[in-house]
Amino acid sequence: MTLVEIPTLEDIKSAMKQVLKESLQENNEEKLLEKLLTKKEVSEVLNVSQSTVDNLRRQAMINSIKIPGGGVRFKYSEVIEFINKQNKES
Repeated sequence: MTLVEIPTLEDIKSAMKQVLKESLQENNEEKLLEKLLTKKEVSEVLNVSQSTVDNLRRQAMINSIKIPGGGVRFKYSEVIEFINKQNKES
């Protein structure tokens, strides 16, 4: 007869904490990728002027989202995609 080890309450709590921690990490990564950046933030990430960001937007090299009041925002994930594309081309 084989004995089955029954997990203790502490083992179960520990396992649940680990699953929750991993779930929160994945969720935060997804939220970061969909974070909206201002033109200034994009210019700082790319180390270019805000005018250059405007030019990239006009040339459709980086997608933007128009917001009420006339401003624009950029998805973090798309800025990262632009950087990766530029690195592959160089």
